Amino acid sequence: MAGYSVLTFSKNEIIFKEGAHGTSAYIIKAGNVEISIDAGGQSSVLHVLQPVNVFGEMSLLMEGQKRTATARALDYCELIEVDRAAFNSYMQKSPDFIRLTLNSLVERMKKTTRLLSAAECGPDLQSSLREVLSLFAAHNTVIISYGKAAHALSRAFQVEARQVEDEFSELEQMGVIRVDMDPRLGRVLRIVQRSVR
Repeated sequence: MAGYSVLTFSKNEIIFKEGAHGTSAYIIKAGNVEISIDAGGQSSVLHVLQPVNVFGEMSLLMEGQKRTATARALDYCELIEVDRAAFNSYMQKSPDFIRLTLNSLVERMKKTTRLLSAAECGPDLQSSLREVLSLFAAHNTVIISYGKAAHALSRAFQVEARQVEDEFSELEQMGVIRVDMDPRLGRVLRIVQRSVR
């Protein structure tokens, strides 16, 4: 494929990470590529691709789409990079039927992705945290160890502890909780509003 860049990757080198913004797809010229997703903190392998497979094509078909998986070179790899400009230029020269078919496919993929994202997100994290804090307040537990709470709630809601801590910060700004230092417990959450909801 004349005119396209050929990129090389060493064994175990990350080609792109899940969640990153992408503007290129890749055609495997040589080597093997592992495609994996993060499933609750564990890497789960979806595919091992060999020449001449294509991967990363979602970034060409759906503008603004984040990478849905991580791609890693399992050994030395040579990849032909196809960026969006080259892809669009090629598509302009394609027969109308192919363009219409691909556009239809892209629209369906966008709709499916939105539906799956909504289903995966589940209940709103802040609302869920408010429910838990209300339960504590209802049972007169108004001082909670900050670290233990962040760790337990992150496991319960299957999110990173940092996300729980971000929500704690927002709840503190709203006056729902206060983060203090306790001489015995260290950093603590104090539930300020008895009715947290």
